[in-house]
Amino acid sequence: ALITREGIVVSKVEQTGIKKSLISDVNLYPIPAADRLALDFDLRLLSSQADMKIDLINMNGSNVMSVDYSAQRGTNSTELDITTLRNGIYILRLSSDENGILYTGRLVKSK
Repeated sequence: ALITREGIVVSKVEQTGIKKSLISDVNLYPIPAADRLALDFDLRLLSSQADMKIDLINMNGSNVMSVDYSAQRGTNSTELDITTLRNGIYILRLSSDENGILYTGRLVKSK
């Protein structure tokens, strides 16, 4: 973890090895997150964009949030509103219909 000048903890998460060549430099912050979670990543595709899905999965394996996201080739940034989620550990999964699961990482929700 890395702390910025503003006191925000940034977690550079290792990916699971699935489709490593298509996605890189994934950052989730702040960790722990209270209300909003920022997600940054670089996408390397032959096409200029990809329809992706961002899923949050709780430790029981239930999908508690699913967001459709139109990613562009190159750097992408988005924020997720996680105010309705309970405190705990969640798995964040990025996937696309065309390429399957591209990234899996872990985050902590804490108020």
